[in-house]
Amino acid sequence: ITFVNITNLSSLNWTSPGPMSRNIVRINFPVLTNLSYFRMENEFSIRSIYAPLLETITRFKLENTSTIEVIFSNLKDIRRGFSVQNNAQLLSLEFPQLEKIDLEDDNSIWRYFQIRNNTLLTAIEWNQLTEITGIPYHLSFNIDNNDSLERIELNALQDIKINFSIHNNLSLQTIDFQQLANAHRLFNFQGNPVLTSLSAPQLFSVGDYLFGRTSFEINGNPLLLNLDLPS
Repeated sequence: ITFVNITNLSSLNWTSPGPMSRNIVRINFPVLTNLSYFRMENEFSIRSIYAPLLETITRFKLENTSTIEVIFSNLKDIRRGFSVQNNAQLLSLEFPQLEKIDLEDDNSIWRYFQIRNNTLLTAIEWNQLTEITGIPYHLSFNIDNNDSLERIELNALQDIKINFSIHNNLSLQTIDFQQLANAHRLFNFQGNPVLTSLSAPQLFSVGDYLFGRTSFEINGNPLLLNLDLPS
């Protein structure tokens, strides 16, 4: 299905009562630039979500679907909240121009950025992302329990103002932050059993917004051989 003329979308709530209940396999938004609310849950026909001109997402949830790919080629900003979890066939989240993630606690479910339990997802490569922020700062960015995830590249990321955790990804081998200077709160890497390389050569400070707590934790990564933190 193609939504030919929609440039701004305030809300899309898409669910399915049972497996294979629709023949629609692709959602295409060829001119969409702003998406305020997207929720797709328990949907087992859609394979592809495509919005080549989309620049801003305010709230996005993709959970328990058969989606294979999400392609937002021009996405710059993710705001308020983002949840992609329990998608057994998801192969890719293509956001090559993503620059900023800015969360906000609005007393709802939209408090986290999480990529969780997507069995076939193999890589996250967002090398234009420069900042992860949020108000208040107890908000969290989590990538966890993605069994096939092998690498994470956030090589333009410079500043993280909220809690940040990468944990329990069974196939994860490499994590790269080539420009990261500051992780102001919790910065944790735990339970990644085949992780061999964690690189953050420009890292200057961790946990400067915290007092009296452990802010930087690397634990349960038994194959970690290359820890590149020369700063």
